[in-house]
Amino acid sequence: MEIVGEPNGYATDRKIHLTVKETDGTVVLDRRPRIGLLGENGKWFETFVAYETGCYSLIIRAVILGQKDSSVVEKRIAFRCGE
Repeated sequence: MEIVGEPNGYATDRKIHLTVKETDGTVVLDRRPRIGLLGENGKWFETFVAYETGCYSLIIRAVILGQKDSSVVEKRIAFRCGE
């Protein structure tokens, strides 16, 4: 995941809340790490791994917590199994 903001920016109370669910609502991943110091390029990266997801479609939702204006992104990945 990539967070973009002011170069070298940091806010102590900000976290990213990432949830990954199967389309039936089963939660695969639910994490809330703190957002670290943004780099000189104004970017910060976090890696998330969702294990044992098989061939199911996933809904990924990311919310920035701890700021006045909420920022939400939701994406769907339509995995399919081959033969």
